[in-house]
Amino acid sequence: MFEIISEQPTLYAIQNRNFSAKFSKYDIEQLTGILMKMGIVQMSRYRLYWPREFRLDGIANRMSPFRFFEVMKYLHSQRSYSTEKVPYMIGYIRLRGCRLMSEQALNLSPQGKTDFRTSKADDITAVSSYDNRRVTLTSTYLSVELVKIKNRLDRKQQKKMIVSVPSIVDDYNLHMGGVDLSNMLSALYKIGHKSRKWTRRIFYWIIVTAAVNG
Repeated sequence: MFEIISEQPTLYAIQNRNFSAKFSKYDIEQLTGILMKMGIVQMSRYRLYWPREFRLDGIANRMSPFRFFEVMKYLHSQRSYSTEKVPYMIGYIRLRGCRLMSEQALNLSPQGKTDFRTSKADDITAVSSYDNRRVTLTSTYLSVELVKIKNRLDRKQQKKMIVSVPSIVDDYNLHMGGVDLSNMLSALYKIGHKSRKWTRRIFYWIIVTAAVNG
């Protein structure tokens, strides 16, 4: 993986007419370790890790400040001239044109009532389900089918009721706890330095996520 990543900074440097800059697998490995160390021992600026007053040997002995900033400058993960766009895996959806039942209408219906609409163009299904309140979820592979039976507390009657839960809601509840746990652990290893380059922020996220999952 580091071998593949190291090819792009070299190519990016050549595109910016820096023909002398070359980056190896070793450079990316060292950079990854340094960034993880910086996430644990945080300082306000990158340059503070090298001066004698604040020197951190675990970083300063691995890479010179000149080399560190050179790698960071040309850190790149894709071909800039490529026009191919990766489809979004997650995004914001406006439901103004999707006429689902209102929360009031679902509230008057039996507990576990659902309503759904499916887009023919994108094959996206929006499902509104009412338990204690209305929740609207969208998916490209799950819908209201494969309904599961669950025990729910009816706050009005103060007793447990057997309700039907769509597969999309059940799948969301099953995996949401893992997402929250991953975010919590990621915050412990967070690389605190901000960057205007979105490619660099994604690289930071990959490092943190790999550390948590490892």
